[in-house]
Amino acid sequence: MSNSFRKAMLRGVGFAAASALVAAPSFAAPQSGAEQLRLDGEQAQAAAQPQDIAQTYIPLVGEIGDGGFEQATGWYVTVGAGASTPSNTSYRTSDLEQNFGIPDFDGDFEFGGGFAVDAGVGYDFGAIRTELTYSYNRASLNGLSVSGNGFSGDTNSISGDVNKNDVFGSVYLDIPFGRWVPYIGGGVGYSNFSTPSWTLGDYRFDGGSRGLFGWQGKVGLTYAIDYNWDVYAEGVYQGASGFYEGDLHVGTFNNWGGKLGFRYRFAQPPVVVVEEPAPAPAPEPAPAPMPEPEPAPPVRGLW
Repeated sequence: MSNSFRKAMLRGVGFAAASALVAAPSFAAPQSGAEQLRLDGEQAQAAAQPQDIAQTYIPLVGEIGDGGFEQATGWYVTVGAGASTPSNTSYRTSDLEQNFGIPDFDGDFEFGGGFAVDAGVGYDFGAIRTELTYSYNRASLNGLSVSGNGFSGDTNSISGDVNKNDVFGSVYLDIPFGRWVPYIGGGVGYSNFSTPSWTLGDYRFDGGSRGLFGWQGKVGLTYAIDYNWDVYAEGVYQGASGFYEGDLHVGTFNNWGGKLGFRYRFAQPPVVVVEEPAPAPAPEPAPAPMPEPEPAPPVRGLW
């Protein structure tokens, strides 16, 4: 084999060996790429998992609404007391001459001042309230005016008490201005009216109790002390239908008065729930840098 052929062959082998050594790092690259893909997949999976968010609920109880106050709604109880004065009540007799030989007459019952109390339960819907109440009125019967058939202008002194017990269902409209709440309303119900016995001349009229149709109207002003307690002042008008008692017909009974009272509401004050913002999640750590491949060793010449 000639020297020139030997040299050419050695050059080819050396070139192939150098090419293999230079290409060696590229064979490791796919393994490093797979590792990077695995790391990226784990990070993506971790990012996809829901993060726990801390939430803190802080109850804050305060006065809210227009004017810094909101009136409670729901069930409540009410109690009131005050003065009550009946108006004079008309009356007339019938068939006295036929039955007793005395002429019929008419006139007015004259009453003095008295007092009134009431108590009940209600439900507040907001602007509208409803109540079911028991009311008691008591006044004095001071005299009797007589007119007609020769009795004109006569006044007879009679004494006793009249008592009126009522059960009313009522509806009220509230018009709030902060803690001050004017209102107006009224209702209807059952009235039990009792009168004393009295005598005119030789004729005696027996007293007694009788059930009547009753009604009432109110206008008032409430002051809300706090969320549960109210105080109020109100003017009251009440009436009861007329009735017949034997030969006596009594007209409509009307009384006027004023009361002071309070209400207690069973509702609980509102609770403002504040959600504390969750802390920002910690930043993900940056991926570790890929190691640089070691440089290939220099290829020694084979020639």
